[in-house]
Amino acid sequence: MRVQISQEDRIVVEEILRELMILQKELSNALLNSLIILSGAFMRFIYSYQEYSIPNIKKKGLREILWGRAVRFFGLDNHKEESAKSAKSKGRKRIVRRVFINIGKVVLLPVYLILLLIDFLRNRKRNRNRKSSANYNRYVKHQDIE
Repeated sequence: MRVQISQEDRIVVEEILRELMILQKELSNALLNSLIILSGAFMRFIYSYQEYSIPNIKKKGLREILWGRAVRFFGLDNHKEESAKSAKSKGRKRIVRRVFINIGKVVLLPVYLILLLIDFLRNRKRNRNRKSSANYNRYVKHQDIE
């Protein structure tokens, strides 16, 4: 059985073959990439079981292992390095701030003591001017009796 193909049909078939070859290459690349990703996930899965080994639990503790797994699961381990850098700068800022606060306390302590002394003296004079509490009831209107 012979089939005759016209020139136009031959061009169409060749284009379809080229597109199928391109599609085959893309599928093979996608399959290879997916295998690489799956192998990485599989290796992480194997590694996770190594974390639960008895010596590792004794060394780090189960709480720390679970915490590390949660951090890795939520993708927060990348921020750990950034937070360590910012923690150092925050520590320096905190030290500088504490130094200035302590210096301010030392400088303002005499002023505070003077204000307390003035308040104490004012209250003392006020208490002298009041009538004695035994003879005076502020809830009753007093009239001078002669």
